[in-house]
Amino acid sequence: MAGTVCVFAPACGPGVALEHTGDLGSCDHFVEPDHFLGNILTTPLVDFVSSEKLRTVSMRPLAGE
Repeated sequence: MAGTVCVFAPACGPGVALEHTGDLGSCDHFVEPDHFLGNILTTPLVDFVSSEKLRTVSMRPLAGE
């Protein structure tokens, strides 16, 4: 059975990582400024989780897979 947490899955999946600054990462593997979706202090969370960018990143295979 495939894992539901991204560390056990071949791709990130729909999970996100929230930093203490409000920056939202597309995955806990990609919590870097180049991969941030934006900041929840300025944009509603629902806008991020329904974004094309998150859908694209969530299907990206993780390194070594």
